[in-house]
Amino acid sequence: MEKRVSKEDKTSKRPVSLIVLRLEAKKKIQVQLDEGERLLTLEVISEETLGDLKEKKKEWTEINVKMLRGLFNSDEIAEKYSASWGGGVVEHMRTPSLGQQVASVHSDIKTELTKLRSISNHLESFPEPNNLEGKVTFKEVYLNQDYLLQAVLNILEKEGVLTKQQVFEEMGRIKKKTESK
Repeated sequence: MEKRVSKEDKTSKRPVSLIVLRLEAKKKIQVQLDEGERLLTLEVISEETLGDLKEKKKEWTEINVKMLRGLFNSDEIAEKYSASWGGGVVEHMRTPSLGQQVASVHSDIKTELTKLRSISNHLESFPEPNNLEGKVTFKEVYLNQDYLLQAVLNILEKEGVLTKQQVFEEMGRIKKKTESK
């Protein structure tokens, strides 16, 4: 597993790389994109529901930062993402209307969605983990199980060892066996 670069250890300026497989990173980012889109659909009809939206947005943002820290060998991407979260433009000397406050929060969410999409769209430019020597840890297998299973089954089908129908039957058999444990 790739080693993370802590904030204190920036003297050895290694290039930023993924510490999970690209496919897994893309999936995790997509989950957060979906959640951000869901936040934009929440109905805000009062100060109370505005407060709820702000709290959910704050939690979502914190989860995004933690997720990004868990995808890369450095905090650099998470720090860039969290830089200037926004907060909206509020005129001095008058209280913004509920609609203006909602628009401000929505604007912040849309900005974060844009940042997440940009990171997702640029995942190809980050190297995947290259520690392919030694033993594979359970955590690595667990985090990448869908990708690994699909890769093995694709190879088996491509090599003519199994037909597509046999692949799906075997997947079903394995799933039933693991669920019964």
